[in-house]
Amino acid sequence: MTPVTMLRSLAAGALVAGASLSMAPAAVAAPAELSGTVKFNCTMPAFGSSADFVYDSDLSIKGIREAEGSSPVTLVAEMSALPGVVPAFLSLKDQKVILSLNVDAGGKPAALTVTGKTDVNPSNNGTKEPVVLPKGIQGTVATTDADVSVTVKSFDFNVADVEGKCTAATGGSLGTLTPELGVAPTPAPTPTPTPTPTPTPTKAPKPPKTDSKGKAASGTIALKCQMKGTFTKAYDYKVKVTVAGARAEEGSSKVTIAADFGDIPGLAPVPISNGNMRVTSKLSLDGTEVEVKGSSSVNAAANQPVPVPRLTGTGTVEGDSAKVEVKTFNFEFDKISGADVAADCTSDNGTVGTMTMGVGDIDDLEPPSRGGNGGTGGGTTTLPQTGGGDAMPVIGLWALALGVIGAGLLVWMPRQRRSTI
Repeated sequence: MTPVTMLRSLAAGALVAGASLSMAPAAVAAPAELSGTVKFNCTMPAFGSSADFVYDSDLSIKGIREAEGSSPVTLVAEMSALPGVVPAFLSLKDQKVILSLNVDAGGKPAALTVTGKTDVNPSNNGTKEPVVLPKGIQGTVATTDADVSVTVKSFDFNVADVEGKCTAATGGSLGTLTPELGVAPTPAPTPTPTPTPTPTPTKAPKPPKTDSKGKAASGTIALKCQMKGTFTKAYDYKVKVTVAGARAEEGSSKVTIAADFGDIPGLAPVPISNGNMRVTSKLSLDGTEVEVKGSSSVNAAANQPVPVPRLTGTGTVEGDSAKVEVKTFNFEFDKISGADVAADCTSDNGTVGTMTMGVGDIDDLEPPSRGGNGGTGGGTTTLPQTGGGDAMPVIGLWALALGVIGAGLLVWMPRQRRSTI
């Protein structure tokens, strides 16, 4: 081959090679954002299997890093609303929500979290509405990989200190993303928690204002109680009761009665403020029925005993002493966002003891120290309240409804059936 021919052959080869290189397809980057439907099997551990539900979440996750090959990668997710879970008669605003989405990112665990607020049945039209979740669920994973695979593992929520736990039912793989370059969004600030209402303080005990000192009857009795109205629950109320009496002057048969009951057992898992409660009890004084009444403004922390206000009334007692028995004990609230909350209690043997009447006034008798069921007197309780910014948090309502009326009455969630990952 002559030198000229050789040069021509090399030139032709180079031209063909160059053409081949120019025609090779360019590499295609993975998307910066992934989306899909993930099926979660969810539980609320405090309430057992009757509260289990399925959550088909339309979920998206995108990745962001500051520069090529930099670490960490910020993952930001959004999730569709939870199914309607709260009884339709409850309508609440601005309830605190804490979310945690747990994923595998490039073979490493990552927790994406957010704290925010949500509304529950906001239209208040008598139907269960989906619970919208806060946006901006985010977290980081330490990786310099150009592409990051993402698999959803689990999802936890906490509303009003009641937890829900969800596990991805069918793998949860969303695919692989290539993080975009930029500055990750600043996580939403944690809302300032609503302060727990401070219970009304109980004054120190002091004796009746009587010119002639009497002696109160005091003892512990067992009451059997049944809630009525919107919520129905039977419970036992073992309570210390103190009953004192005084007549205005010697020889008078008209006696003023003051009765102090120990705390009602704590029935609600969430705090409540400024509710209106009325309490009535029927006593027997040597066989003569006397009705005593009291009322209070409700302020108490969650899951705490319910202080009972002082109950007073008048009756007829001829002698200087009388055997005291408790026949009934009842309480009721003003209607709470459409719900009726009340209870009736009775006793098979409500004997408190024998009371000796004093002479004078009893208008400033203070409650003695109470026992038997662990509490002190006051004008507060812990039954449910709804509405407004200081209302009962949404999952607290689930807790109350489940604990008091049973999960069956809720007719839990619509079981969604969408395509899953």
